[in-house]
Parts: sequence; structure tokens; C-alpha cells
Amino acid sequence: MKKMTIIAILTACVLLISCFAACNNHASDTAQDTIAPDQENAAGIDAGEIEEQQPAEEQPQESVDSGDSQENDGAQTGEKDGNGETGENDAAGENETAEPATDSPGMMALTFDDGPSKENTPVLLDGLQKRDIRATFFVLGVRAQANTGIIERAHAAGNVICSHGYDHKERFTNLSAEGLADQLDRTAKIIYQITESYPPYVRPPYGAIDQSTAARIPHPMMLWTVDTRDWDVKDADIVCQNIVDAAKDGAVILLHDLYATSVEGALKAVDRLTAEGWQFVTLPELYKHLGITPEPGKVYRGGSLATLK
Repeated sequence: MKKMTIIAILTACVLLISCFAACNNHASDTAQDTIAPDQENAAGIDAGEIEEQQPAEEQPQESVDSGDSQENDGAQTGEKDGNGETGENDAAGENETAEPATDSPGMMALTFDDGPSKENTPVLLDGLQKRDIRATFFVLGVRAQANTGIIERAHAAGNVICSHGYDHKERFTNLSAEGLADQLDRTAKIIYQITESYPPYVRPPYGAIDQSTAARIPHPMMLWTVDTRDWDVKDADIVCQNIVDAAKDGAVILLHDLYATSVEGALKAVDRLTAEGWQFVTLPELYKHLGITPEPGKVYRGGSLATLK
């Protein structure tokens, strides 16, 4: 009788231990199932889908390139690049000059790089539409491909869609001929597929360009005359004031629609300056106003040709 009791107790203990081990294994499997999808997502997100989360990766600061001797002279905050005769004779076309309204101090162009942004570009488009003005967007191919609806909307509203290269990972001056062609061709095809128009202009990442690289680019290249430093200050009031302080006929203003503060600051500046009679136009409209027909392979800073090494 005692032997049977001991055997029964031992059997019960074995059963309890087996059940406990099975429960632990199940809990471990469940925990692994919960973690695995996050690990996969972290490794597999496309660059076009994380634009708002990691804008700093691309450092969209349009840094000075040694190949452009005018960068320090004309692209600093509040400084006004001359719109004189330098390079105008070479680039002038036969188009009739567009004139601003008789009571207007002149025309300026807002240009936005590195987008489109899922969050901020639609807000910007709302603001531009409300004010009945248009801008020029130098978009990245990878982001345009991921946000086709935004590009369609911008184009349909009369904004001009231009190329900033495919992914902003390398300066054009550091690329091989094949690498440069890939950056330009991929982006041009993406823009054409969305808008049925090829990009009229190219802006090199970081503003980095030299003579030999420019000669391989079959489009006019556009720099800027006013750097708002919006990517750095991230303050709407400062961005606004930088634009207002630099107001000048023929000004080309550099901004980035990745940042909400850039969008807010730009629209504030538009409100202040249009109240004074200033007109904001696209780059093609600005060059028509300046009497210039931009030529492929040449680099422009407002109404002047940039001096390259």
C-alpha cells in the first residue's frame, strides 16, 4: 500500500514538471513571434517611407563646394546675389521679357529641395494654393516615387517639378559618368511617369558642381541667391525674416519642404512681402522676367552664371 502511494506521488510530480516545461516553451515562442516583425520592419523600410523620421541622414545643408567660387559671396543668409549682366548675354534667349505688375518691386522664386514630404509638402501646397502662387520643387527621385500623389497635385497646381537627383547620397562631383547618368535618368523617368513632363532644371545635391561635371549634365543647373538656413535654424520666424531681409528682384530662395518650420516661415514671408507688392513665381517665369533662356550644361545663380573651377 505504501509503495503504491509513493508511486502515485512520483507520477503526479512528473506530470506537473512536464506541464510546467510545456508552458514555458509556449511563452518563449509567443515572445519571439512578437519581436520578429519589428526586427524585420527595422531592416526593411524603404528610404522613401522614412523621410520624416530620419531627415538628418541626408544633411540637406547645401554646403559650399570648392568648385563654385560664388558660394560664399552670394548664398549666405540675407545677402543679395547680383542680378547684373554677368552671363546674361550668353544665356539670353528670344523670349519676350515677362514684366511684373507696375506697382510691384519685382519677382522672386521660392525653391524647395529634398522633398516631397508626406507631412509637410501637402501643407505647403495648401498654403500656396490659398495665396494663388506657385513654387519650384527640386525633388528626390526616391521620394517622388514613394509620394506620387503629392507630385501629381503639385504639378497640376502649376508648380514646377525639377530634379535634385535620386537619393542625395553622393555629390555629383564624386560620381562616375555612369553613376551621374543613373541619378539623373532614374529621377527624370520617375518625374515623367507622374507628370508626363521631364524636369526642366537640375539642382546638384549640396550645391556641389564643377565645370567637368556640369558639362556632362544635359540640363540647366540652378543654384540660389538666398540661403535661408532653414535646415539649420528650424525656426519659422527666423526663416521668414531671412527671406524678407533678402527680398530683391530676381532672388532665388532656397528652402526645404521636409521641415514644418520651413513651410510656416515661407508662407509668413509670402504674406508680408506680397502685401508690399512683391510677386512670387516659378523659376521658368523668373527667367522669362530676367530675359534669360537657361542653357544645358550651364550653372545659374539667379540672373548670373556661376563661376566654376
